[in-house]
This record gives sequence, structure tokens and C-alpha cells, in this order.
Amino acid sequence: MPTSTTFATFIDEPLRVGYDNLSSLASLDNKFLQANTLLSHTEDVLKELSSTFIQEDLSIAPETINVLDNYRRRCVAHCRVANLLQQRAQTTAQLLANTLSFRDQILAKQQNGNMLQLNKSAVFLTTLTLLYLPASFVAVSMELAQYISHCHPITNQQPDFLRYELF
Repeated sequence: MPTSTTFATFIDEPLRVGYDNLSSLASLDNKFLQANTLLSHTEDVLKELSSTFIQEDLSIAPETINVLDNYRRRCVAHCRVANLLQQRAQTTAQLLANTLSFRDQILAKQQNGNMLQLNKSAVFLTTLTLLYLPASFVAVSMELAQYISHCHPITNQQPDFLRYELF
């Protein structure tokens, strides 16, 4: 359990990589895959060329066949390296995608907490308004009615707008 807390704390810190690095890794993965394909086909061509020179018994120097075999071996070695680098780029891209996803989840959780706090504040203000607004409206209306009746002692009638608002 402590490792997950450490992992979350580590992700909570600012990352030096982002989605632009993820697209670069995906591009590298594609390039290594293409290089692997090209090198394997080149190796096949060199193998066929070498075997054709040997079978046809052409007057080609044995050094030339040895050079072709060396090139073929180099192609095989480069093909293996390209395959390894392609796998590493793919694994690194997957790890980076997971890390960025975890970071986004943490940010979403923090924003969710902030929205929950705002929601609680809104509920409190709504409850406060529901409790005090009707009572203050009635009190202001009654005070206004008393003020008007003191201003017009002769008629001693409330204006029409107060009658409709009170009841």
C-alpha cells in the first residue's frame, strides 16, 4: 500500500514530459517498425544475391561474396537493434500514456473536490435565503404599510400594491 501512495505523490508533482513527447514516441515507434521491415527485406535481397552468385558460378571474386555476407550479417544485426528499439519505444509510450492518464485522473479528482465544496456553499446560501427572505419580505411590507398609514392619517388605507403582495 505505501508504494501506491508514493506513486500518487510522485505523479502529483509536475511532470517534465507531456502529450507532445507521447506523439514523438509514437512517431519513433513507427520509424523503427519501418526500419525493421526495410532491413529484413534488404537482408533477404543480399542473401538471394549471394546465393545467386555462388550457384551461377560467375567469375566474381570470393571477397565480393564475403562482403555481401558481411552486409547481410550487418542487416540482421541492425534489424534486431531496430526491433529492440521499436519495442522500447512502444513500451515507453505506453508507460507515458498511463502516467499522463493517472495525472489527469488526479487533476479531475481535485477539480471534483473543488466543485463539491462549491456545491456545499451554494446549498448553504440557498437554505439561508429560503429561511430569511420570506420573513424579511413580510417584515418590510408591514413596515412599509405602517409608514404609509402614518403618512396618510386621513385615508388610513393601504395602497393597492401592498394589499396584493401581503395576501
